[in-house]
Amino acid sequence: MIHYQDIGDWVTYPLSALLTTTMENMKSIVLAIKEKYPNSKILVGGAPVTNEYCKKIGADFYSSDPQGAVNYLKKLES
Repeated sequence: MIHYQDIGDWVTYPLSALLTTTMENMKSIVLAIKEKYPNSKILVGGAPVTNEYCKKIGADFYSSDPQGAVNYLKKLES
């Protein structure tokens, strides 16, 4: 089940990985979400995730900590 936050005209999906083994599924999840909800914003993070990996899988934003994600969402909201 995918949980999401609906904010106005777009939807955000936060994804987090704690192990490199769980990172493998992130790309397919990003593709599925983008296909169904093209205006969505996908945020990724977690210990093994990097900004480079974020770009590789087509996610919209990477943060190494939760506050970075909060700041990004506040910018989108304004």
